[in-house]
Amino acid sequence: MKYVLKKLVTMLITLLCISFLVYLAFDIIPGDAALSALGTDVTPERLAAVREEMGLNRPFIERYADWLINFIRGDFGISYKYRVPVSEMIMSKLPVNVMMAVTAFIIMAAVSVPIGIYSAKHKGKGIDRFIIILNQIMMSVPHFFMGILITYIFGLVLKIFTPGGFVSYDKDPGGFILYMIFPCIAIALPKIAMSVKLLRGSCIEEAGKDYVRTAYSRGNNTSKVLYHHVLRNAMLPVITLWGMTLADMMVGSIVIEQVFNIPGIGRILLTSISYRDYPVVEAVIVLIAFVVIVTNFCVDIIYQLVDPRITMQKETLNK
Repeated sequence: MKYVLKKLVTMLITLLCISFLVYLAFDIIPGDAALSALGTDVTPERLAAVREEMGLNRPFIERYADWLINFIRGDFGISYKYRVPVSEMIMSKLPVNVMMAVTAFIIMAAVSVPIGIYSAKHKGKGIDRFIIILNQIMMSVPHFFMGILITYIFGLVLKIFTPGGFVSYDKDPGGFILYMIFPCIAIALPKIAMSVKLLRGSCIEEAGKDYVRTAYSRGNNTSKVLYHHVLRNAMLPVITLWGMTLADMMVGSIVIEQVFNIPGIGRILLTSISYRDYPVVEAVIVLIAFVVIVTNFCVDIIYQLVDPRITMQKETLNK
């Protein structure tokens, strides 16, 4: 319980610091949000009135405190550009990004585990070396370039889908799934490579330990030792990677949606930055940080529950 409370306090302090820095950054950026909302052809009186309406004339700390309290309540403010609640703008697009991240995660887990085990079982053989080389290539390719390659191969050459022809799920569920599978693969491929590499190395490391030799001495075959003994311990570091990967996939979905012309929160973010629509930008950035930090917190707790030695090791290091 003490370990959980420590992690929880650290997470809350981190989120508070991030929210403050994000709000401060957009407060000191040159430019006038009221002027951006009204345009250049406006009278000084009208500009002053709009600044007063937006609360831009109030002290920074007062504005930040009100914004933070409202944010915690789920009120992200009103868009300067569109004059609608920011929460409505985000929630109308967020499900697409969540779906992309979750689907990419499922693809990664389903593909990486059997490949990682297979590579470990055939250590040093030709197929293992091929997997290692392929892993290095995929890990070096960023999300957006992977998306471009997939768009070219499957969209322009093989014509399996129409590049840029996003189909909404409420209009054509089948077309939506067919279109979305390719950006999800683009997000998943680099993470598959990382997961395969880590699982392979972890399986090989565990296979050399004493308890494995004991299992073999009791007459167990290779498959039984691998799946009933080695894999259970080898998956611990992979679970940690998967937790961090899930948060990273959420960020990756924002990047990759620009390649595939998907109407997600990434498009809202870019548009809002260009219009200096600070309530939208601040809300999106803080929400992304929230997803990453909370996901990592959950992974730490799950990892500690799976392997209680983590707490003991950390307490020893802190002494």
